[in-house]
Amino acid sequence: MMKTHVLYVFADQLSMLALNLFGARNRVHTPHIDELGAKGVKFHRSYCVTPQCSPSRSSILTGLYPHKTGVIGNIGTKNTAELDAGLPNLGNILQQRGYRTAYFGKWHLGRAAVTEYGFEATADFQKDDEETTEHVLNFLDEQADVKDHPWLCMVSFNNPHDIYRMAQDKLQGKTLNTSHIILPDNFIDDLSAKPEAQRLFRDEDQGKALQSYGEEDWKYYLAYYYELIERIDRLLGRIITKLKDTGQYEHTLIVFTSDHGDMMAAHRSPFKGPMMYEELVKIPLIYCWEGVLPAGESRYQMTVNADHLPTIIDLLGFEVPEQFDGVSMKESLFKRETAGREYVVMQYYSKQKWINPIRTITDGKHKYSLYSSGEEELYDLAADGSESHNGAYRPDDMEIKKRLQDELRRWMKQYQDPFEQYTRTDRQGQLLEK
Repeated sequence: MMKTHVLYVFADQLSMLALNLFGARNRVHTPHIDELGAKGVKFHRSYCVTPQCSPSRSSILTGLYPHKTGVIGNIGTKNTAELDAGLPNLGNILQQRGYRTAYFGKWHLGRAAVTEYGFEATADFQKDDEETTEHVLNFLDEQADVKDHPWLCMVSFNNPHDIYRMAQDKLQGKTLNTSHIILPDNFIDDLSAKPEAQRLFRDEDQGKALQSYGEEDWKYYLAYYYELIERIDRLLGRIITKLKDTGQYEHTLIVFTSDHGDMMAAHRSPFKGPMMYEELVKIPLIYCWEGVLPAGESRYQMTVNADHLPTIIDLLGFEVPEQFDGVSMKESLFKRETAGREYVVMQYYSKQKWINPIRTITDGKHKYSLYSSGEEELYDLAADGSESHNGAYRPDDMEIKKRLQDELRRWMKQYQDPFEQYTRTDRQGQLLEK
């Protein structure tokens, strides 16, 4: 009997808010992602555990929060460990259950060989998406004649992370059509009512090079970002076509997601930094398994990407171990009305030398963030979806804030989160008092 394969595709720095399927403000040409969503189940309240590459990837693989994987920041930053190859992860768990396992593309979890994590087929640390795709296509060709041997193939696209090349390419004369681009409603924000780290990031850190940008320049930023998304869509299309041509598509569970988002000019900010806005923490999530999962349906249960590992294991019919922080979404995939998480917690630790820990909790209606400096944010996501008005210090919102604070403290205690033990630094890495 033919067993189920798993194709797990994730992009780097792809915000949910950039995709047509999830109500993007600007139309992006992504026919293959759109088709996947039309044939699968879309989660509209899908979050990353953290808006940083390495720690988010560690949670995708292990089903654990970053403070448990030890990968609390990007690899190479202070106090951040490389991912322990001894931890159970999607690769070695499925390998132990008879799966051929493969990982192609960006890794960003340490210097150890990817094979040490249970992936027997790999091309370590490849960051060119075209080359990554060729490796995937070759792998799928190799598996085509092995009818009774299931496989897991993780595909890690680097883009649209190359948004960091935007300013240089713009200076060198790269032209883009920006006539159709609309800036976000929250483009104008002086950040005066927001934590100081956000202003420092925008005005003194990675956003500084863009301080002279006018509206047309920011439209260029978005056009550049969308072009990168369209590139990975084309590559995803090639992979799905290969699955169909080799007769493996109907036996494959496909998951499409990303590790975190991008600010996308919201609050006049680029890239990612010490902030937890929806543009940055909401990630696309599509589960497609034709003939098994519902087609073209949407889900509004909250989920975080630590949930992907237990969900995949559960869908494949294996018992889900209890050690995961993530929970299986299997029931939600099949039943629209199933209750999901009551809230989602997210973490942030550092940006290079700059350590500025944050904890965020959302119940889907409100979102509360606590910075290690003691600064706070509170947003009414229904009334203020652009997160323009910080209600953390508004008397009328104190009851809501206290409820979310209490839930966050309870969660940190239950999951042994060391947030209150962390120290913070300035942008140069010098220690600061709390």
